[in-house]
Amino acid sequence: QRQGEAMTWSLRFLGVFEAGRARLAITPPQKTAAGWRVMAVSEAEALGLAKAFTGLHDDYRLVLDAATLAPKRIDIVETGYRSRTVTVQTDGNKLDILQREPQPERRINGVLPSAPLEPVAVLLQLRGARLKEGDHLELIILDGTALYQGTIDVEGREELTTAFGTHRAIK
Repeated sequence: QRQGEAMTWSLRFLGVFEAGRARLAITPPQKTAAGWRVMAVSEAEALGLAKAFTGLHDDYRLVLDAATLAPKRIDIVETGYRSRTVTVQTDGNKLDILQREPQPERRINGVLPSAPLEPVAVLLQLRGARLKEGDHLELIILDGTALYQGTIDVEGREELTTAFGTHRAIK
């Protein structure tokens, strides 16, 4: 049986001072009563001086449709400088957002031009995409209660050198 994946990101200020860390765990596709789903759980937190100023801590739970990677449900609990609790449910291009904290409770319902994606789903899709020079992608990205519309144009390929070595990359 295939295992899921886990990733950790570290945010540094001036390349030296650790300011934050995020962890993400993703399951392989699982059959549920509602169809095949991928679940993800993540946590982000400020560290050091950033924690003293913001106290930021995020818990994030995500359910994606395994075939399309479209989000089905997102639960966010954010504490610290700005505290909020948000539940997002989508069905195709239909969107229902419930923000319970801060008070008063707010609900937003709507229909988007296309089904939204979520940042984790965008990472997964781009990682698996067979992009070619000239490809053009249009995205609506849902990040909590914020919606972003953007495009990606593939210009070609290049080599990218980092501390981990040189790797082929898509530009």
